[in-house]
Amino acid sequence: LQERYAFKLVSNEKNLNQSGSLNRAIAESDNNLFIVLNADDCLLKYCVPTVIGLFERHPSIRMAGGTCIPFSEAQLLSFNDRMPETLGYGPAPRVFRPDGARHYQKMDDINLTMSSCTFLKSAWQAVDGFWEFPKRVCSMDDRDFQMRVSALFDVAVIDEPLALYRKASSLGRAEYVED
Repeated sequence: LQERYAFKLVSNEKNLNQSGSLNRAIAESDNNLFIVLNADDCLLKYCVPTVIGLFERHPSIRMAGGTCIPFSEAQLLSFNDRMPETLGYGPAPRVFRPDGARHYQKMDDINLTMSSCTFLKSAWQAVDGFWEFPKRVCSMDDRDFQMRVSALFDVAVIDEPLALYRKASSLGRAEYVED
């Protein structure tokens, strides 16, 4: 991959869990914009230009995302080959403002998938990054992070799929590993 793309490989000597690994990678990066992609998922071709467009058209937002298309069989990944490079339009997002965060009653009140969740480093810094399980406001690290960011900043959510999400993933099977 390093022949095709410029990237820095970050390897942990011990298991930091997803939240610790994300925090380490973001802290060591000089970049300002981050798109999370879980290992068993796939971004749709138009994801990156779509979320960059959201940040350009809505300068107040600090996090953006969309929905996903669930899949269970690896051959369904070829679906992405038939997707366009861009949507051809700028989707109108639902913008969640910080004053609405206090009215959340369930975890899906702000609903964007982790794979394709895009945010600025300043938002990550403001909420002290991804939290370990015992400290979270809810059990899932992605939703916990999204809810805390939305309590401080405007967040854009579009009703367009931005990623393919593997249904038979580790969802519900994760466990907290304490040293």
